[in-house]
Amino acid sequence: MKKQIVILLVMMAFLVLGVSQAGAFTYYSNRSDIAISSGTVDIGTTLYYNGTTTTHYVNFTLPCYVGNLTHATTVFTITSPTGVTGRKLHYNLTVNGNVCNATSVVANQSHNHTTLTQMVTAGVLDNATYLNLSFNVNNSHNQISLVIKSGANAPLRSAWINDVITTAERDVVAPTVGTSTTNSFFTVNDSCVIVSDLWFNVSDLRFNITYPSTSVSSPDSNFTIANLTANGTSTDYTTYQKRGPYVDSVDDAASSGTHIVTIEVWGRELVTLAVDWTLDPDDSVYGGSFDTLNYDTLVVKQNGVTKSWSEGSVDMEDLTIKNGSSSNTFTFTWTAGGVGGVGGTSGAAVLGDNGTVFSDISDWFMASYLGVPLLVWIIIVALVAVGLVLAISKKSKK
Repeated sequence: MKKQIVILLVMMAFLVLGVSQAGAFTYYSNRSDIAISSGTVDIGTTLYYNGTTTTHYVNFTLPCYVGNLTHATTVFTITSPTGVTGRKLHYNLTVNGNVCNATSVVANQSHNHTTLTQMVTAGVLDNATYLNLSFNVNNSHNQISLVIKSGANAPLRSAWINDVITTAERDVVAPTVGTSTTNSFFTVNDSCVIVSDLWFNVSDLRFNITYPSTSVSSPDSNFTIANLTANGTSTDYTTYQKRGPYVDSVDDAASSGTHIVTIEVWGRELVTLAVDWTLDPDDSVYGGSFDTLNYDTLVVKQNGVTKSWSEGSVDMEDLTIKNGSSSNTFTFTWTAGGVGGVGGTSGAAVLGDNGTVFSDISDWFMASYLGVPLLVWIIIVALVAVGLVLAISKKSKK
């Protein structure tokens, strides 16, 4: 029983830790992440229809254009098998609505080819995105093969790429508000998920990566997939650095003992609920605007909405920063006086954050140790303590 209790407590502890760290594995789909603008593919698939007399309809939706297939080796072939005599074959073949054969006769123990070149001559367009074939034969003594093939590295259609690829981004090193354009960077990991809509296999796929304008590095030029099975899925990743948001302007105003500092943060892209900002009041970028800062009465707002913060410097987490600066206006308002504030007077309650004891308590609980919130550590300790009490109680009863 004691062993079972310990195992249960360990599992619960790991569950709590996993939940607390889940944000590190959150992928965002609204970022200015990588794009897949082009690519190449090899196609080589063969279908066989032997002994058929009924009409068959076969449709190939292509990841490239018809014109990118190899015209000489993309071919419909019908054969009169060896050992069958006195049985001439008559067959009909229509491709993309164009009659490619209605009169040919296949002699005994011979064959007949209809190449893509002949299909195009019959009216199939090189810029078509599919091959839709319809065929039948007059008797069952036949062998039919249909080969769809491209030479090496057929260019992928951009529309097909957009249909089958999804990209997303997660933060490896969280974005922070920097004090200048040159010291704000963060690291991201972008995923590229390919979900094929083809019912046949393709090979040697190469997806070329275009990095966003905010990128600093571009370590991988492409994703490659040796084989993508019919209706299959493949995922690849790239990790790189991006430029982050930064302090764009600082305006200091004071009136009747009330200090108001307005800071505009320039965002290079929309980053939702993921930006941290540790504002050091002594940093030279603020030009002494926070010399009289009083944490006891400090209220921080972003575009009129009160934001939570913790004392040390002015620490804020999980901010949303939009592109540009118009939606990233922060106001820091305080009055002189109060214990803990510069030039403060005695007798005032030390509140911090946005002015309530409750928010101070909340901030303490959400402070972290080794990257894990203190509240999580308290829960783990409490679970272990309960387990020990139960184990001791069980032992004392024996």
